[in-house]
Amino acid sequence: MIREYLRSLESALATSPWIAGVDVKRCDVLETPCESILVYRFRVRLTDSSMLEMMERVVFGGEPASMITTTYCFHWQDREGRLKRRWDNAPHFPRLSGFPHHIHSGNTTEEVISGESIDGLRVLEYIGRLFGTSL
Repeated sequence: MIREYLRSLESALATSPWIAGVDVKRCDVLETPCESILVYRFRVRLTDSSMLEMMERVVFGGEPASMITTTYCFHWQDREGRLKRRWDNAPHFPRLSGFPHHIHSGNTTEEVISGESIDGLRVLEYIGRLFGTSL
């Protein structure tokens, strides 16, 4: 399941026309008898010269078997380095209804709205829709 998810991510990154390039900073899969863990960090250059930093830790296992994103941060910035949007689950906004999931939604990190758990594929789908395509 973890490797299928990774293949789906890699395929989306390789075939999306709005992606200019991908730098793999880290991509590790750890297999244990009880679970599989994927940790990756990608730097994605988009055709409009914006940049998407993707970091995610995904665990598959348990009874019943399930796949859970335990840690994530998807940071999208424009060509000048200004924040466009960042999705993350760092536990630093406990008053938000979706805690710890939140979205930095403006030019500053203080503009924060409640979010929900999200993964890399859903972030790519969101950005792809803004570019007029889908995965």
